Amino acid sequence: MATPSLVAQKEAQMKLLIVCRHGDYGSDGHLNDKGRAQFLLLAQLMTEEVGNRSARILSSTATRAMDGAKILAEKLGIEDIEGEGLLRDEIPMAKSDTVVEKIAALLKSRGADVEVLIVVTHFDQVGYLHRFFNVPLGADVERGHAVIVSFERLGR
Repeated sequence: MATPSLVAQKEAQMKLLIVCRHGDYGSDGHLNDKGRAQFLLLAQLMTEEVGNRSARILSSTATRAMDGAKILAEKLGIEDIEGEGLLRDEIPMAKSDTVVEKIAALLKSRGADVEVLIVVTHFDQVGYLHRFFNVPLGADVERGHAVIVSFERLGR
């Protein structure tokens, strides 16, 4: 999928937020065979949801997350992939800000000009999502799994 044109970017509004927890990984920090298989399956399952919509992938800079993000980018044809500090200790914080507020601001800014924002991150950040998007997520998200939040279906 090509990067959206400037006109399309101005008209785009995030319709889907897909948050993936990184897959299983080895002692070297890279996804292992199981982790790669998890992300290949995620890409297959996301194909219909993403379709031809403008999309961006925002990934933690941790190797295990970037490995998964690269698999998704390749399989979904997404050229726009950004590395971002999404571990709790990588998010710059002022004394009065919370991690939740920082992540919310980051996702809203990176999702402002695309219809689909895919985030590859870690356990803590997946758990924070329901707080700032006010959506129920259910049980904990396991490694190599994802949560899809459809703002269209939520009427937003």
